[in-house]
Amino acid sequence: MEFLAGTILDYLKEQIHNELAKPDKSKLIYIMPSFPSPVVTHIGDSMIVFKVLYELGKSWSESDKQIDRQAHKYITQKGWYDSENHLTSIRNLPRDKKMICLLLSW
Repeated sequence: MEFLAGTILDYLKEQIHNELAKPDKSKLIYIMPSFPSPVVTHIGDSMIVFKVLYELGKSWSESDKQIDRQAHKYITQKGWYDSENHLTSIRNLPRDKKMICLLLSW
C-alpha cells in the first residue's frame, strides 16, 4: 500500500508543480477516486489541505473491516472528513496564497 501511495503522491507532485507554475493559478483542487483506506491516510498525511468526501467516509464508518473504521476515526480526528457533506468551505478558501486541495470521492 505504501508503494501505491508513493506512486500517487509522485504523480500529484508533478501535476501540482506544472499547474502552479502557471502565473494565473493560485488554488488547485484535485478530485480523485477512492483508494483503500491505508493509501488514503498515507496520502492525506502528505497534503496541506485534504478532504475525504462524505459518502466515502460514511462507507468506512459502516465497514465490516476494522482498518476502514480506524481510518474513519483517523480522518475525523485530523479534520479531513467532510462530515456535513458540504464542500463550500473548500471552494471558498482564500486565493491570497498558492494552495493545493485533494478531494477523495467514492
